[in-house]
Amino acid sequence: MSICERKNTDGNPLSPDNQNESSSPSLILTLSIAIPSGVALLAIITVVAVLIMKRANRSNVLKPPPYEKIAFGNDSAQPVTETITGDRREMLKQLEDLLLEPNMILVHAICDVTQPTEIDRVAKALIYIFYPADRVIDLLKGRIAREIETAESENTLFRANSFASKMFTAYSKLIGLEYL
Repeated sequence: MSICERKNTDGNPLSPDNQNESSSPSLILTLSIAIPSGVALLAIITVVAVLIMKRANRSNVLKPPPYEKIAFGNDSAQPVTETITGDRREMLKQLEDLLLEPNMILVHAICDVTQPTEIDRVAKALIYIFYPADRVIDLLKGRIAREIETAESENTLFRANSFASKMFTAYSKLIGLEYL
């Protein structure tokens, strides 16, 4: 008798038709255990994979970029990060108070004497000073009014690289960069 021959309980060799019928209960039993076990194993693997991915994503949480640094670049208009003490702090506070006066005389004087090559930096610095005090709109209105007063003709109004346009650009970057 070869290894491939199977015998039934009577000791007689099984025919190919009889082999399928007698192995059918063992096959059903095997499948009834294997399929749920396989599904359970697949579910466990999926849950573990999802947990691993969540843990990996926690370490890669996106943080908002420093919008003010992006808007102002490496200009000197950025806030001073060093500790300012004593007389220097008092002088800077006095300067800030003078700049933030409602009549903006000092702001207009600074804008009138600034060289064209420095307009960008000064405009950014003024926006940066007025922004925390919630006075940027007043600054822009004041500069626009001043530009209208000093315009030679209405055709050239807001066409040059004026302080009003540079300030508006700096303010738009400061406010709008977060939404881009």
